[in-house]
Amino acid sequence: MPSGAGDPLAERTIGGWRGTVAATRFVAQQGLEWITGNAAIAYGDKLKKYLRHVVFVKPDVVLLGDVVEPRQPSVFQWMLHRQAPFTVDGQQLRLERSRAGVLVDYIAAEPLTIRQWDGYDPPGSGKAANVARAFPNQWHVEAAAPRPTERALTVTVLRVYRPGRAPYDVVKAVSTRPGFGVIRKNGRTWRLHR
Repeated sequence: MPSGAGDPLAERTIGGWRGTVAATRFVAQQGLEWITGNAAIAYGDKLKKYLRHVVFVKPDVVLLGDVVEPRQPSVFQWMLHRQAPFTVDGQQLRLERSRAGVLVDYIAAEPLTIRQWDGYDPPGSGKAANVARAFPNQWHVEAAAPRPTERALTVTVLRVYRPGRAPYDVVKAVSTRPGFGVIRKNGRTWRLHR
């Protein structure tokens, strides 16, 4: 989100959100699927560019790469939501349930400021359009850039695992020039380009 602004052009529907994102690229190769979407239009005239790369490194790593350029310097926030508290350790979150867990690593030029809280603001706003029941309480994590910037490049790595089994720790994502980033798993390397 640029400076706290959500997607003003999204339309609520009973089944979820119908937004304004266009897929610009799709790549499928052995062990990897990668799609890029252009989401700048979803934020009205606030952004010059917003490309979200979603990379699925089979079977258990998802990489979200966000390249964002606002029309004026902005603080960017990335949000995650859940029905229980997150375990936060620096730039890493851990979410664990009885049958699955995920480690979330944030990678940015500067460490992001992590903030966690629960509830809804304003109170009672946790309701879906056209649905009579309230949602259960939610926990929220905001990972925010420390200061306004003219360009943000943030990589979020999600490593899914079963409780009792360690997730792959041989996963690294780094910013490179002119490329977008690199992810390595079990000796394989993928370079992602802007």
